[in-house]
Amino acid sequence: MEALVSCGANGRSLFSGYVTNIQFNYGMVTNEDTCTISLEGYLSFLGRGYLDNFALTGGTTGAEANRIGTSLSGSAKTISNIGTSSLTDTSSYTGAAQNILTTLVSQEQGRLQEGSGQLYFFGRSYLQNPAASPYFFFDFKFTDTNPGTTGVAYNAVNFASSTDNYFTQTTITPASVAPQFAGNGSRNLQLSTYDPTTTQADNLAKYALNEFNSNTSVPQSISTKNSLDSAMDPIEMLLVGWQLPIIFRGTTYQTIIEGWTISANPEDIFYTFYVSGFEQNNYLKLDDAVFGRLDYNKLGY
Repeated sequence: MEALVSCGANGRSLFSGYVTNIQFNYGMVTNEDTCTISLEGYLSFLGRGYLDNFALTGGTTGAEANRIGTSLSGSAKTISNIGTSSLTDTSSYTGAAQNILTTLVSQEQGRLQEGSGQLYFFGRSYLQNPAASPYFFFDFKFTDTNPGTTGVAYNAVNFASSTDNYFTQTTITPASVAPQFAGNGSRNLQLSTYDPTTTQADNLAKYALNEFNSNTSVPQSISTKNSLDSAMDPIEMLLVGWQLPIIFRGTTYQTIIEGWTISANPEDIFYTFYVSGFEQNNYLKLDDAVFGRLDYNKLGY
């Protein structure tokens, strides 16, 4: 029987995982004894899961991912489909469940977020603005100017180099139709997919190229800790696909949360958020100051 363990702080959950091992470490005296509990999340479970001749049905990437979770565990663990739109073919797959899942995410150009006993699969157009209705989280930003009054303080920000995530050509290789290409040059982004038609694969090639054809240096990660004086608790920001402004030396960089790592000791909690720049997100949202600009943002496909 699997035991689900949740760890949290300040009344909010940090993460959940299933116990895989418990190890006792004995010191010279009893108050030096420690216990190490090892956990794994749903992605690790999928990495060990095996599919034998799993047949896709031509549904959306998220719908097929949901079927993968059900086939492995019934209702014990699920993959929630949230707004995916790219269709698959009807080919069959044999191998590790995590491999086909990551291929489906790549085809969708979507995102994953691990939850308690489930995995959230967000479509490429899923994007949340914390400052807009119905949230109105105006402190949802990192800033180096008065973070104790508004926003969240940070102690390090890492910028991508001019060649990180920069490509001049994309090659899409579907499982059942001919490969499709966009752009040219030596920096070639190659993606394997289950696109059912060359038209959809061609659209993905152009879409992905428009995501990664900018060599502008933008924030790639940003770090903070609970003890810094901030108007908002960083634990409130553990949300994939949410817009995250980063104010650095007078310039505001518009980014999207892609993931995070957390570590802690009895004195403090340490967070590192991994982000992508708005240049790498081809959305067109009406009435949006960042993602609603013609000639900068695209409708996608």
